[in-house]
Amino acid sequence: MMPIISLVVSLFLTLVFELAVAAAWGETEMEDIVLVCEANVIMNPAVVLASIVLKRVLTVHFLVWQLPLEAIAVFVECLIYTKFGRRITYPFIFSLTANTFSYTAGLVLPLIF
Repeated sequence: MMPIISLVVSLFLTLVFELAVAAAWGETEMEDIVLVCEANVIMNPAVVLASIVLKRVLTVHFLVWQLPLEAIAVFVECLIYTKFGRRITYPFIFSLTANTFSYTAGLVLPLIF
């Protein structure tokens, strides 16, 4: 898939999945829902672009670089939720849950379709 298409599709699906987690988490504060979108608009393209570059230059198994990238995303989103969230409870667990769900769904979807 072309990088720009990968970025758009990845961001769209990430927003869908992470907003689903936010809804399941009980997030009803509109400012927090917008914050989840903003955090993902910041982090998702950065992680996807880094993944594209690393995939082309490294010959190691993708998890060697993908897991640290995802950990950075969880950490940065946690900081964003902690600093700016109004009612996001347990920001680290929320970020870890949302990112794990989104990443796993991104791995499974191509197997289904």
